Amino acid sequence: MRVTTSSPGISARLIGALAAALAALFGATAARADVIGEWSSIAGTVLAAHGAETPAGYALVHVAMYDAVNAIDGRFAVFAVRPDAATRGASKEAAAAAAAYRVLLGMFPDSAEWLAAAYDASLAALPAGPERNEGVAIGTDVAAAWLTRKIDVAPGTAATYVLGGGPQGFADLTSERYVDDSAPAAAGGREESKADAALAPFYAESPTTFFARNLRDLAAVRGFGIETNARLFALVHVTQAASTIACGSAEYECLGPAFAESLRQFFGTSYVKVTLTSTVSRAFDNTGDIIDEIEAACVFGGKRDRASVEAGTIVGRKVARRVATDFELVAHGH
Repeated sequence: MRVTTSSPGISARLIGALAAALAALFGATAARADVIGEWSSIAGTVLAAHGAETPAGYALVHVAMYDAVNAIDGRFAVFAVRPDAATRGASKEAAAAAAAYRVLLGMFPDSAEWLAAAYDASLAALPAGPERNEGVAIGTDVAAAWLTRKIDVAPGTAATYVLGGGPQGFADLTSERYVDDSAPAAAGGREESKADAALAPFYAESPTTFFARNLRDLAAVRGFGIETNARLFALVHVTQAASTIACGSAEYECLGPAFAESLRQFFGTSYVKVTLTSTVSRAFDNTGDIIDEIEAACVFGGKRDRASVEAGTIVGRKVARRVATDFELVAHGH
């Protein structure tokens, strides 16, 4: 494993930013989130502070949380690693928190003090006892095994991340099988409208930040349990990480279709109600509508030509289908 961080030490400015984020997450008046969404937010803060907020950065954390939770739940395929610790009766929440904490600590040891405070606060919300202790042991085992895999972390260079296949023999996400048949489709005949031209500011935020935040919001509205959230977040973030590699960039025209198609695969239908927030809120009733709007925003906002946007759509959707199938993260009827 080779891990590179932005600097050997943390500046006073960075410490202040992390402390403020910690207060917002765990303040006495703050509503407690599901632990998967909670650690997604913590991961986003640390990744951004180190200039490494990429889809693969999130994927590294969420793969560990998924495998930790699934080791106890036991209903789905192992993604990457299986813990040695006993799983019977262990706390899934403690396992997820420990897995995320240990992965982030391994990636960014210069954030150890802040991460420890976040971790302590996360565990303090759970009942003390053997279940919590056993969950911590599982999460720690999973993270340690995952960090020994081939993981190259280069801040700001998403394509350098490599997520290897698990013990069941899954191919690396850099494999050609994820990008075949990805030639652009024939150009569509849609004409620009004033509404399309006005979309660009809505999608002006960093795509990684935009989709991570909106995924947390979607999960919170749906009120899923930890098992479902662990699978959903892993599916979306792994798909976006693989799509980034396939597309060669982490832009909206690639991450948007990957996000939307992941939801379609997860729910078993394109008719998924999703509200995306940016400068305003936009409600969608169909995942296809999300893709259409993002394509229009990229083309008519002048960010990309139509051919490259349509190529990104093909890649993002294809990768989503492959990841959902290969890693068996989908079970309909939530």
